[in-house]
Formats: sequence, structure tokens, C-alpha cells
Amino acid sequence: MLNILKTIGQNLRFFRKKNGLSQEQLAELAHLHRTYIGAVERGEKNISAKNIEKIAAVIGVEPHLLLQKATDPLSTEPIQNNCEKEACVPVPLKPGSFNKECNLPYGLEVDHIKKAMDEFLAFIGFLNQQLHTKQMPRLESFLMPANFSSIVGEFMNASIPNYCASLVKNQYHNGHPDLIPAGIFPENSVQYSSKGVEIKGSRHGRGWQGHNPEAVWLMVFHFDSNTSNDKKKNTEPKPFEFKGVYAAQLEESDWNFSGRSATSRRTITASVNKNGVDKMKGNWIYKG
Repeated sequence: MLNILKTIGQNLRFFRKKNGLSQEQLAELAHLHRTYIGAVERGEKNISAKNIEKIAAVIGVEPHLLLQKATDPLSTEPIQNNCEKEACVPVPLKPGSFNKECNLPYGLEVDHIKKAMDEFLAFIGFLNQQLHTKQMPRLESFLMPANFSSIVGEFMNASIPNYCASLVKNQYHNGHPDLIPAGIFPENSVQYSSKGVEIKGSRHGRGWQGHNPEAVWLMVFHFDSNTSNDKKKNTEPKPFEFKGVYAAQLEESDWNFSGRSATSRRTITASVNKNGVDKMKGNWIYKG
């Protein structure tokens, strides 16, 4: 019984998504409660033949397809596998969503950032599609969330200087900031400087963190993707997408510093406060 309920739930979720319906919309059209639809999709609720017919009519499929062993009638692949395959292709950038009037330092241009973002989309798309051919999860689905965010940031650190000749990647191990003006430090390496741009990748639209309050240019690449925590939450596969890019010259007063006690092992962190977030979002580079 549990297996058939899970199959119905997976199939229902697939066809609902395919029709662009939320759980609330499906429930309203089928004259059922939203929590009932959610429980059916999670395989937690018995569903009558009558309700299967009602739901099938709304999503435009034959009722037996909801009972079929997780097979998409338009493909020989399992439905969940088909969703995974679609999620391997990242969402393209929206060309009209770049702010040509934003303020950028050190000769950096919006087009340099766009090219680096396109390069990352090509990278993650190619990698995830290759992983899918081996029936392996997408990169963002098995790495710890913070590790994947670091990959996004590190990729931008490496890619932006390929297009902006006036910035280079800081060659000092764990040096700050990530990108520094070309040629002003010996061997393009400095342990700490206020000159340059610190780069971060984040799934969050605010509250970005660093180890210390820093007076430096900060650029955040805000993105959306699945995480390694999504499987246990029964979250739908979704493609990687850049949601926004923000940058500003921050001062120490634009951070809230939490520090730590003498006995704590928690990593020291500082977070960009509302004033800092407003500065960065006021100087947005991309809004997806």
C-alpha cells in the first residue's frame, strides 16, 4: 500500500508541475483541501478512486496514469528521473535584466560580470548533465549548501579576471579580498587589503556573512538551487538560477559583528546589516 501511495504522489506532483499548478490551485479546481493534496503528494494519505478521477480531470490525464509505476507517458524514463534531467539545465540569464547604470570599481563592467555568469551556467549545466548520465545527483544536490555556495563564489573569482584585465585573483592563500587591482601588489598577492572586491555566492537575498566587518567592495551572486537537504524535505528538483547580483563599497558600520565567547567553537561571523543590504541592492547589477 505504501508503495502505491508513493507512486500516486510522485505522479501527481509531476503532472501538477507540468501543468504549472500550485497545490492551492489544484485543490481549488478539484474542490479538495490543499493539505489533502500535499499529503497525497507525500504518499501519506489514502486516496479514493473518486478523488483520483477528479484530480486527473483537472491535470488533463487519464486516471490510470496516476497509478502507473512512475513512468512519464511521453518518455520511457521514470517521472522523477525526467524531472531530474530537466533540472540539470540551468535557467538562462535574462538579457534585459542587467543594470547598465550601476557603479562598478577598478574598470569592472557589467558585460564582464554577465560573461562570467554565462560561463558558470555552461559549467554547471555540462557537469550536471554528465552526472545525470551516470545516474548521479546534481552537484548542488549532494554538496553541503555552504560548500556549493563557495564553488559559485570561487568560480566567479576565477572567471571575472578572464574578461576584466584590470582585476586579478588574489594569489595569497585565503587572502582578502578575492579580487585585487592588477599589478599593485607583488606577484598579485596580498594577505589583507581594502583595495579590491570580495566575492560571495549565496542562496540568501540578504544577511550575507563574512568573518569580520570589512571596509571593502562586496559583490554577492544570489542564486537559487536545490540543496543536499532537499531530499528529506521531498522538495522538487529545480534548475540552478541566478536571482540577482549586488555590489557596493561597504564600511565597517554596514556590518553587525557577533564575535564569540572565549569557550565557544562557533566560527566568528559578521553579517551585512540593513544599511549595507540597502546600499548593495540600490546598486544592483542583475535581477533575475
